[in-house]
Amino acid sequence: DNPKQADIMDTREYQATLNNDDYVDRMSTIRDMMPLLRNLTGEYFTEEDWDIAIYEERQYSTSRCGVKYSELRRRKFYDENGEIQKDKTTIDINMDEPIKEDALTKWDLTPSDDYKSEQKIEHDVHTSRDKFNIKAKIKKLPTHFSDVKTCGEVSTLFPYCFDEDVDLDATVKISGDDVFIWDYSYSDYMFFGTSKVKLSWTLYYDDLESAMNYTKAPTHKSEFSIRIYSPNDGMGPFQRESLDWVAAIYSG
Repeated sequence: DNPKQADIMDTREYQATLNNDDYVDRMSTIRDMMPLLRNLTGEYFTEEDWDIAIYEERQYSTSRCGVKYSELRRRKFYDENGEIQKDKTTIDINMDEPIKEDALTKWDLTPSDDYKSEQKIEHDVHTSRDKFNIKAKIKKLPTHFSDVKTCGEVSTLFPYCFDEDVDLDATVKISGDDVFIWDYSYSDYMFFGTSKVKLSWTLYYDDLESAMNYTKAPTHKSEFSIRIYSPNDGMGPFQRESLDWVAAIYSG
């Protein structure tokens, strides 16, 4: 009944960790997997139907802002020539919870109306565990958008993410090293056209050059994932049959 939740998409993502050594020749491995994916999904996609995204990811810690979110991250996107893509930068914030209701009610990540944005509640399913993740993303930030340095700058983007008594001048620190991601994905409406589904290989590297070198194995934990949106592009209730269908693909 909370009107703020009306625009939150409902998704479920199944993730499997990859063996990085299998991706020294990433496209050869991916091509070997294609017949199985076509058989499991019933989709007759070709290589030209898949999209490539290359981006730099920087993580921040909000621990000095009164609450430590699971992630606050900035992404800058590059084309396949290594040139930065103009005004494509994103920043998102998210929090994990073991219970869906807690994720929806404990955290208000509504973005500022000054930006193009999206929100979603995602059920993350891994081989050994699962969790719920509430997330908000601000999209199409200026190319020169560099860093968030204070809790006040974060709250300008996400006005309700901290308590009212937060120290707006407290610093937001960069957490860990930047990584570069090569993402290979296919999206379409599947299961008789009722549900949007995205299949992705997401490979993590130390630098842009390695991410663009198709004979370099990933240097960080990488994954294959299947994301399904509830009907009406994530705005309607899930159908049990579509969830069973995508779970069977994941198991296959």
